[in-house]
Amino acid sequence: PMAYWRLGELSGSALGDASGFHPATSAGGITRGAAGALTADTDKASTFNGSSTGTAYTAVVGNARDTVSVEAWVRTTTRSGGKIVGFGNSSTGTSSLADRHLYMDNGGRLYFGMMSGPFHALATTGAYNDGAWHHVVGAFEGTTMRLYVDGVLR
Repeated sequence: PMAYWRLGELSGSALGDASGFHPATSAGGITRGAAGALTADTDKASTFNGSSTGTAYTAVVGNARDTVSVEAWVRTTTRSGGKIVGFGNSSTGTSSLADRHLYMDNGGRLYFGMMSGPFHALATTGAYNDGAWHHVVGAFEGTTMRLYVDGVLR
């Protein structure tokens, strides 16, 4: 992996990268030490407050890769939607350019979107803001985009 943030730290603003390449920084709005998605795993998780202050970032210099998988575990009941994870051109605040993003709309549908010339996005038909943990993966290879939720191609 290019970056792998487990978000299991119990305190502080540093977010370790298990791949060893891109540690991240919390911009605030994150609560540490929450129970994680996997019941048999003793590692902890982080919760984000759902606003623009609940973010983490890293400075990965360069373009997003042509073959990529972007994934996250999410659990939410939001009715406001927003970005889950992705590449952008600003390490803080809102990026003017964004690519390879996982995000949720206000109705709880999940998306994988990317800019490869024109904007392209895949979306789920069902909602996932049900308070349960979901594993979300957006994958791109060559000219093919895929969106998986809980191991199922959507």
